[in-house]
Amino acid sequence: MRKWNQMKKSVNKREYDLRSLALDTVNVGTWDWNIQSGSLIINARWAQIVGYTLEELQPISIQTWLNLTHPDDLARSNDALQRFFNGDIDHYELDARMRHKNGEWVWVLDLSNTLECDELGKPVRMIGVHFDITNQKRDEHDRLNAQYHDLIEKAPFAIFISRRNDSILKYANERANQQFGVTVDSANPLRTVDFYADPSTRDAFMSRLNQHGIIHDYELKLKLLDGTPIWALVSASFTTFDDEPSVLIMINDISQHKKAEADLSREKEKYRLLADTMADVIWVYNLDENRFTYISPS
Repeated sequence: MRKWNQMKKSVNKREYDLRSLALDTVNVGTWDWNIQSGSLIINARWAQIVGYTLEELQPISIQTWLNLTHPDDLARSNDALQRFFNGDIDHYELDARMRHKNGEWVWVLDLSNTLECDELGKPVRMIGVHFDITNQKRDEHDRLNAQYHDLIEKAPFAIFISRRNDSILKYANERANQQFGVTVDSANPLRTVDFYADPSTRDAFMSRLNQHGIIHDYELKLKLLDGTPIWALVSASFTTFDDEPSVLIMINDISQHKKAEADLSREKEKYRLLADTMADVIWVYNLDENRFTYISPS
């Protein structure tokens, strides 16, 4: 019996060595995790993906993975592992960020469908692989950025991005250039406060933004660079731009609407004064509401 167990272990080890050789040949990182002890066996490619040699990572354990992986991705990993251990999913799969030796984040596809359990069904060992997918993630990020940039650049309303700490403009879309005559120039920076007709209204606007983190359709009186006043509905939210805390600002010019409101108000006032000075009684009756809405003093 002992001889049989030894032979079985020898065959298993040979199969594992052959799998490892095959994975090394296709440039894949491998890992073998003893779940109970926390020991971790990795190959040279696993270490190379994050910029290290195996010697530089010694002593290697599951803590090595924990130290190098992004905290947000660790949380997702723990959730996926638990579902794999419980049998809810038939394999473990995760796109994770790992800290490279140079300080940058690299992306790995972390995969496993091999789980060993003891006689009580408790997980004891797990074997998996790492694929370096950093270039694919960067290409995907670049494609998305290009799509979003085109949407923002061609938007029918002005969009600005300003640096949060000093309000300096870092971006203005095509409509902002047309409407405000703005070009972003680091040598002659503009600040968002330059566009408030009354600078004191900026304090109220920013106070509300700081309180809620986002603002929709806040009515403000602004001004163009030549001093021309305009009325606008302004929406804003906090964001990150060029790795700096920033404010995304969208401006919808409602000057024509405000002018039409003012013109209508003046016309109403004109007819009211005319009616008040006439000797005849003039009245207006609203049929929908079944009531008089105006009766002249006469």
